[in-house]
Amino acid sequence: MIYEINPKYSSLKPLIENIESYFQDSSHVLYDQRNVIRVVAFENEKYVVKAFKVPNVINRYAYRYLRPSKAKRSYQYSLKIGAELSPEPIAYIEQNKKLGLATSYYISKYFDYDHTIHEVLVNKALPDREQILKAFADFTFNLHQLEILHHDYSHGNILIKKSEPETSEYEIKIID
Repeated sequence: MIYEINPKYSSLKPLIENIESYFQDSSHVLYDQRNVIRVVAFENEKYVVKAFKVPNVINRYAYRYLRPSKAKRSYQYSLKIGAELSPEPIAYIEQNKKLGLATSYYISKYFDYDHTIHEVLVNKALPDREQILKAFADFTFNLHQLEILHHDYSHGNILIKKSEPETSEYEIKIID
């Protein structure tokens, strides 16, 4: 097993070293298609764990020996983007076999969002829709100001939460 933990979260080493059992024990599934994303509880905190699909034989070798795995890239990109714009990265984990990468995980802090950008785009009756879209435009501008060009700006990768119930400000995070 190869992993890297955000130094701020070194106390989570037991979670990292036993990620398979924590992941399998979690019944809180956020997404289950090509990859699987679950919410995992550990020491009274919630974390999001993304298990990446096992790659084909060629990519298993490539991710083990030639280039960073998707889990490692998710972790590194989130560190670069920062906790202001992305849920805080905790760690990535790679489990290898003879042919290369077998399984990999990315762990981040749980972000309790209200909507994805997809919901905002399709639900024209959503209260504050215009303010949310303006906040999303500002968020995108901020990313570009930081010279960050996210290559997977898909509808499920943008999470939105109202900052305070009595305000019209929104917190937006990008994932993956």
